[in-house]
Amino acid sequence: MAGRTVNKAELVEVIAQKADLTKVAAGDALEALLAQISGALKRGDKVQIAGFGAFEARWREPRRGRNPQTGEQVDIAGKWAPAFKAGKALKDEVASAEPPAVPCEDVSPPVTPAPPWGAGPA
Repeated sequence: MAGRTVNKAELVEVIAQKADLTKVAAGDALEALLAQISGALKRGDKVQIAGFGAFEARWREPRRGRNPQTGEQVDIAGKWAPAFKAGKALKDEVASAEPPAVPCEDVSPPVTPAPPWGAGPA
């Protein structure tokens, strides 16, 4: 895991290679999948993909928020929001992944500075 963002074009390329499709056909397939998931959520349906996870629309209650620039309280309307819950197989797959390699130039332990009042080892 490199911790980078995979974009839509990269997904299309991988789908095309794995499914032996043209990039146009892979792009159409990905678009169709996303459109079906979006349409189902708009209708209030839940989309469950075995081993991967489930998409659903959840209601967010209206609440009172605060404008961070002015500090003024504002009312935030309730709304439907998309949500995803990972399935067990996906959770297990991610949990078993190797941690990303973190490049570090200095592996020595940090030095703790002496307190400003001059106390320290005698």
